[in-house]
Amino acid sequence: MLTYLLAAAVLAVAGISVFTLVLGSGLRASVDAGLQTRANSLEADVRSGNIQQTEPAPRIGTALGEGDLQAFTAVYDAGGQLAEANPSLLPAAPLTAADLASRRSGTWTSYLGGEQFRVLTQPVNGPDGRWLVAVGQNLNTINDVSNEVRRTLYFAVPVGLLLVGLGAWLLSGAALKPVDRMRGDAQRLSEHDAAGRITEPPTTDSLNQLARTFNTLLDRLHGSLERQRALVADAGHELRTPLAVLQTELETAVRPSRSRDDLVDSITHARAEVSRLAILAEDLLLLAHADGGAPLIRRQLTDIGALIDDTVAAHHGRAESAGIELRTMTGKAPLIGELDPVAVRRVLDNLLSNALRQVPTGGSITVAAELLTPERGPVMFALTVSDTGPGFPAEFLPQAFERFSRAEQSRSRLDNTAGSGLGLAIVDTLVKAHGGAVSATNPEEGGAAVALRIPVGDSTGASRRPVAGSASTAGRRQ
Repeated sequence: MLTYLLAAAVLAVAGISVFTLVLGSGLRASVDAGLQTRANSLEADVRSGNIQQTEPAPRIGTALGEGDLQAFTAVYDAGGQLAEANPSLLPAAPLTAADLASRRSGTWTSYLGGEQFRVLTQPVNGPDGRWLVAVGQNLNTINDVSNEVRRTLYFAVPVGLLLVGLGAWLLSGAALKPVDRMRGDAQRLSEHDAAGRITEPPTTDSLNQLARTFNTLLDRLHGSLERQRALVADAGHELRTPLAVLQTELETAVRPSRSRDDLVDSITHARAEVSRLAILAEDLLLLAHADGGAPLIRRQLTDIGALIDDTVAAHHGRAESAGIELRTMTGKAPLIGELDPVAVRRVLDNLLSNALRQVPTGGSITVAAELLTPERGPVMFALTVSDTGPGFPAEFLPQAFERFSRAEQSRSRLDNTAGSGLGLAIVDTLVKAHGGAVSATNPEEGGAAVALRIPVGDSTGASRRPVAGSASTAGRRQ
């Protein structure tokens, strides 16, 4: 604030100086115009012979009181003698001998009787030769006006600056008070204060919008922090069971009384738990990459029909052993489009694994796929995995795709087949990475169904060979 006031004061001084100079120049120009008018009138009198000797004769060197002489006129004849003067009593000769000898025409400032005058001389052709007309105007009034204006400005401008500075300080203080309040709120926020917010000013200006933006950002940060905490807590809970089982099996395996068959059984169970831990760790890593904004998919032209057939074939053995019918409905039209075959295979693996855990013996699972070609928008790959199991609990459907959410208590055939609660979350993450959408429903005819839509672009496969859907091609990326 002080810097701005100092800069304003410097500019004000410069402005006052320029203004007074312009004012003085303008006043002198006005005086010069008046002098020219008077000189022209005298010139006309000289040309017409109306100039007569002043009575009494002009006297020069007569003392006058200060300020008595405000203006004068003087006419010199061809011989350089003062033919006429007004007033007739002058404190000093208006023109010097050099001025009379040069008979110059011009305007200048000189002193007469100790006072400053603006003088204009103009030669004119008289009846007997070249005469000289001189007129003058006292500059005391002009100088007084300029000085008074300068004094007034030098007094008024600093006072005005002080008043403006005081007003600006008060207004800025009032305007920045919400900013100070927001800064205080921000300083008091902590990572554990989930309800912390920035106070929003009761206005509709930019500060209110800034506070709203900060609060929106805080909501996102708090939500991200809560998701991270929930992920860590749920991951710890999920890891605890397989680790406990693994520890028990290993402790049992080293007992001296264990037979070879018991040892093989313990190692088999331990290997299963290790596989479960590896899958859980990979799922958590994928979700962490998704939360960090890392790219999860790599699109390429894919033979989607072959990919579905290969994936379903990989689950046939498990379905047959459980007495479950596993069938596909892909139609006769080729299914070719741009998507990530690895991600889509993982999506289908998760959906089939979930369905196989829920469908009782004698039930069935259907995988239906097709390409939708709307009048507007991209070609869509539609996939639906439905089963004849007990269906999703109604209270589970709104959170079906949340991490670590389960419905196995009512859908699972055996408690030991319950998943980690990340299968549908992985499906949702990979489908959204494609720009698609997924939903879970309970059809009216019974069972459960998960449907997804993924934009796949051009389905013609022009000039490019689609990636085959074999297990080797659709394997996990290193």
